[in-house]
Amino acid sequence: MSVSSPSRLTNGGLKVSLENLIYASLFVFVCLTRLILLGNVPLSMLEVNHAVGAAQALSGETSTALVTSPMVHIVQQMFMGVFGSSEWASRIGTALGGVAFVFSPLLFSPYLGRLRTMIAVIMFACSPIMFASARLSNPVIWEVGFATLTAWACLRFMRLSDLNSGIVAVVCAGATIFLGGATGYLSLIILLLPMALQINHGDSPTQFLRGIAWGRAALFLAGVLVTSASMFMLYPSGLSTIGNALYAGVSGWWRVSPSPSVGGDIVTGKQIGRAHV
Repeated sequence: MSVSSPSRLTNGGLKVSLENLIYASLFVFVCLTRLILLGNVPLSMLEVNHAVGAAQALSGETSTALVTSPMVHIVQQMFMGVFGSSEWASRIGTALGGVAFVFSPLLFSPYLGRLRTMIAVIMFACSPIMFASARLSNPVIWEVGFATLTAWACLRFMRLSDLNSGIVAVVCAGATIFLGGATGYLSLIILLLPMALQINHGDSPTQFLRGIAWGRAALFLAGVLVTSASMFMLYPSGLSTIGNALYAGVSGWWRVSPSPSVGGDIVTGKQIGRAHV
């Protein structure tokens, strides 16, 4: 099934279809709902650890905050370094990631078809969970985003036997676990397990794994982890955030985290800037 409608030509000769208009409208809707008034709500205690850690890193200090998502830490350093310590600067990076994730089903359009791809994009755009996660710097945006890229690269490797796609799959899988957040490995399992069960074209899972250039993939993954977590070696201690994320993910199986209180536990952008003083 596919979305089709008569195309028309504008005065400039540009072809416009109903499908393109729908995607353009969805893009505007997603940007408005994810990006507008990000700084109007003070940070909750669920967000403040990453924001304080980024502020300390920018001041040249070793972070004392428990950062459980290196990717959130990285994007916060980037935007807070340019725009200063504020609620908006600490959230905009993940919010932009949330906008991109809404349109991730387009990667699977050759496999899903145009209609089902559009339905998936509309569901992501209207999902209250995706909406809240993007606006509140939730690491799940990066975890699921990297896991989705892993699934896409695996599909290309399975269908096309493309060596580069296999390397991309390994790098994205590593980014899901080491950069996404404490529960990145769970997102990876949830997305890849159904695909592993669908290998039915004569190859066993072990044959599939043997087809990947593991040596080159490991080198690329190591390079991505080191350069991103350390901000191109400008902040070498940022590599410790990878260990923090792994520890938080493993210890979560036996350690019960205290439930956050509702209301009252808020921190302003100015307090973030002073938190490391």
